[in-house]
Amino acid sequence: MPSDDKQLVLRANTFPSVADGLDAYISAIGDIPTLTAEEEQALAYR
Repeated sequence: MPSDDKQLVLRANTFPSVADGLDAYISAIGDIPTLTAEEEQALAYR
């Protein structure tokens, strides 16, 4: 299972940069618009 271990390490190493990018994106666009309960249900049943 060495290939699985490699995947986990790769994922762990890339995650912080993804989180930083997400933080930057969120601060760039402002608050994330929240869905109403109806919109969430509509998406769930798609």
